[in-house]
Amino acid sequence: MNFKFLHQNLILSIFLLFSGCAYNTKKEPVVIPNPVVIDTLFFKDVDPIFEKSGCKDCHAATGGYKPTLADSSSIKAFASSDSLRLFKAIKYEAGDGKNMPPSGKISETDINKIVTWVRQGIKP
Repeated sequence: MNFKFLHQNLILSIFLLFSGCAYNTKKEPVVIPNPVVIDTLFFKDVDPIFEKSGCKDCHAATGGYKPTLADSSSIKAFASSDSLRLFKAIKYEAGDGKNMPPSGKISETDINKIVTWVRQGIKP
């Protein structure tokens, strides 16, 4: 057996193994990309959801336990004052027949639009 050949290959292997493990003392700046901010607007994103889900028709009348959701100002007022109740109702977490709309749960996309709109400060 050729021990000289094995010895040379062993030394070469060790050299190659550790040559890539150099400690880099130079600190590279960490670049954090700007997060994507999506403005959710009432008339563009939220109002059509209330319209197509029938919220405005059923909640047009005032009185009782139902919030009035007949127009933009009443929807904004309800979302501002009772967002937790709104979130539970549209996520079907309210129980006691208060999940909205009663015809069936709206899509997760629409729920996220409403939640985002409220959390962004109820923009017009």
